[in-house]
Amino acid sequence: MLENLLLAAPGQRGEGALPALQRPLSRGQERESERRADELLDRFRLGHLRDDFAGTLSGGQRKLLELARALMTRPVMLLFDEPMADGRLVGEGPPHTIGRNAAVVDAYLGKRHDEPEAAGEQGEEE
Repeated sequence: MLENLLLAAPGQRGEGALPALQRPLSRGQERESERRADELLDRFRLGHLRDDFAGTLSGGQRKLLELARALMTRPVMLLFDEPMADGRLVGEGPPHTIGRNAAVVDAYLGKRHDEPEAAGEQGEEE
């Protein structure tokens, strides 16, 4: 999954034949992109799946990976399609308001998204 996020990193200097030969110049950027990718994977509780193939993920995990990949591009705004496919409107307004709307945050990330993970939550045996 890490590679899926790294492909979305903006302004990659190491792409192309000539820049690839000058790899030491892009290593700092690569490390920063990997740090950001790990941060996003942890944010969406996918960090433990970092080295797994995206094809092995559940449907819900794939949606979270898609959102993390979109955020990897550092967008100013994200628009989601199919806004009426999930039942009811949970919020509307400008981005600075929607980002603080508890109903919207809960709908996309779950009510417990900011709480520390409890022991055993990732399927670990106690």
